[in-house]
Amino acid sequence: MSKTHWRKIAGKEYLVGEQLDGKDVTLTIKAVVQEELQNAKGKETKPVITFEKTDLKLVVNVTNMKSIARVLGTPYVEEWAGQEITLTPLKGTFFGEEQEVVRIKHNFKNVKV
Repeated sequence: MSKTHWRKIAGKEYLVGEQLDGKDVTLTIKAVVQEELQNAKGKETKPVITFEKTDLKLVVNVTNMKSIARVLGTPYVEEWAGQEITLTPLKGTFFGEEQEVVRIKHNFKNVKV
């Protein structure tokens, strides 16, 4: 019998690593927006990526934004719309607990050697 991690069914509208089921997922960016989010510190405005064909969103940190800029070849978020990125789960200890986070998989096919 398979087991279900609580983070996978927590009713979140934002993607967490456990929702990727240990697999890479490629999605097309619809837009990058600023959203006010509630966290332990209170309300904070964070960048959030919306995707085509799903209501799930991804709150992006600096690490993921740098990765997306590198993969897509542009630091301008307005130019990310319509572009595909591959999300990959990464297991580790974050904020003092074992969990999976979402990272951006790097595509090296466009790199010239």
